[in-house]
Amino acid sequence: MRSIRVLTGLAFAGAALTLSVPAAQAAPDPDSEICEQAQVAADEAQKEYDNLKMMTGVSKEKLDDAENEVNLTASEAQRVCGDSVADKVTGPVHTGLGGGSDSDSATLAGGVAVLVVGVAGGAVMLRRRDAAGQR
Repeated sequence: MRSIRVLTGLAFAGAALTLSVPAAQAAPDPDSEICEQAQVAADEAQKEYDNLKMMTGVSKEKLDDAENEVNLTASEAQRVCGDSVADKVTGPVHTGLGGGSDSDSATLAGGVAVLVVGVAGGAVMLRRRDAAGQR
């Protein structure tokens, strides 16, 4: 009975994932008029903020308000326009160690062997415990 519940749950989870992923990947048209308006507003807010930073005697409150406006308009432009293709990161990740893209097959086979031995050892330990009457 438990396996039927597990299989049903997996089927529902898979269906939910299948239906939600295309909606999450759908991006609005970055050339739309609304997107252009949002980008212009963000650019204008940034210019205003830069001008205020160059001026002397501007109150900190006014400067903070201008910075907040820049952040709000930039966030709105990002929400409306989505990510453009030019802004996406490409290429390999240079993190030093790790990663599976450049590992050789011997290393991969060794890792799989370690996992198999661990699973087999766990199964043997569980069988011994059950045979001894421990639960």
